[in-house]
Amino acid sequence: MNEFNKQQAIDTLIEKAAIYPCHRCGNVKFAVLDGVSLLPLIECIDSHTVVDKMNTPIFHVLCENCGVLTAHSLGMLDLMSNK
Repeated sequence: MNEFNKQQAIDTLIEKAAIYPCHRCGNVKFAVLDGVSLLPLIECIDSHTVVDKMNTPIFHVLCENCGVLTAHSLGMLDLMSNK
């Protein structure tokens, strides 16, 4: 199992120009949280049934002033190992 590389995530956000101030309070200080979450996905919005193994791994960026969390997809940012 590969561990989440926080520095690689930070470098990727900078490379992608995801460096703007907080959308809620305008603060410029952020922290990338340790670890990742799995965002469960559903096939049909009417059923609200989570399908086994259907999710997307995300990491979170936290505004150090107001605490707002922003989720980023590891897959879209090519931060998931192919091993």
